[in-house]
Amino acid sequence: MRFVFLALLLWLAMLAACGTPAMPVIQAAGMAKTAYDYSDVIMPRSRVDFLGVSVEDKNIEHEVVKRLREQHVRYVSAAPFALDGHLFLLGVFDHPDQAERARRIARNVPGVRRLTCSFFRPAPGNASSTADHELARRIAQRLETDQTLQSARIRVGILQRNAVLMGRVADPGQKRKLESMLRTVHGIGEIRSYLAVRG
Repeated sequence: MRFVFLALLLWLAMLAACGTPAMPVIQAAGMAKTAYDYSDVIMPRSRVDFLGVSVEDKNIEHEVVKRLREQHVRYVSAAPFALDGHLFLLGVFDHPDQAERARRIARNVPGVRRLTCSFFRPAPGNASSTADHELARRIAQRLETDQTLQSARIRVGILQRNAVLMGRVADPGQKRKLESMLRTVHGIGEIRSYLAVRG
């Protein structure tokens, strides 16, 4: 990464500046993949509490994608998740300056009231999106069969075998259970949790 120490310091500063622990309610369903090369695990549509992503949040996500493309931001993977105006920008960037450009672009998208960035370093060698899909499939199966998680509203973004948990849970026990469950899924690298307990 460019000039080793300077790049490392910039990268660490950027990660510290973007992270925030709390966020609003989310929902959703199934698994998806976009041109941004990530897997999204969301609670099954069969759940009674399924609300769907709001039109406003979908518009924010589309606008982020559009602006990153128009401004030629270089990335390995990038995935915007808008949750009631709180934008989570997940990404893998080759260079810290490109990650910073993506952060500035996302922050200025209309409708974004809050921004949380979760950026990862590129994995050595070629990261397989097939592996991400397989991890997402296994996580989705576990979520669907666990009756104790019925009241949780979560999304899990998988990028280069790293997992990012987003959403709201009913109590601290559910939060611990979800985080522990991810740690038992073989093949997952780093796990970052932005789960908030409903207050």
